[in-house]
Amino acid sequence: MSGPAYRRISEEQYLLELEASDIPLEFIDGLIYPRAASSLRHCRINTNLLRVLLNATQDTQNWVYTNQMRLRLAPPQFHQVMNYFPDIFVSSEESSLDAMFLSAPSVIVEITSEETYRIDTSWKAYVYRSIPSLQAYLMIDSESQSAELHRRTPNGWDVEVVQGSVSLPCVNISLSLDEVYDGVNL
Repeated sequence: MSGPAYRRISEEQYLLELEASDIPLEFIDGLIYPRAASSLRHCRINTNLLRVLLNATQDTQNWVYTNQMRLRLAPPQFHQVMNYFPDIFVSSEESSLDAMFLSAPSVIVEITSEETYRIDTSWKAYVYRSIPSLQAYLMIDSESQSAELHRRTPNGWDVEVVQGSVSLPCVNISLSLDEVYDGVNL
């Protein structure tokens, strides 16, 4: 008996699958991956982050997007198109209001869980940091009160373990872990 057969598909086929799906489907290297389900803890952290980021971007050129907006990436070094649904991202990218995806985020936030930690901290971190417009990739742990920020600097990327609060570029705020975990009881 052999394992499951994986069949690579085109982006056009992926878009048809996505349109017919009730859940977000990510597309990497010709394969479709369903977005992991979210716990109540994850949703509360997401809501807390959304509240802070929406207030910080009010009256600016930045918009805050949730995991309902697709991020389409085509970094030349990967020779493939990838489609992700980050938990939250911030972008000042100009686009039609009918757009089904964006490609130029300045800040991406992923809320990690035991199920997503490995991919969020390895492959996604690697891919996201290849986006020319990206200034920060923030990973918030949904199972313990901790966070990690990847920040673009003139010399490359710095990684910072968040202690108490963190300054987010592009939105110019200091984000406190107390705000992030309000009502989560970790």
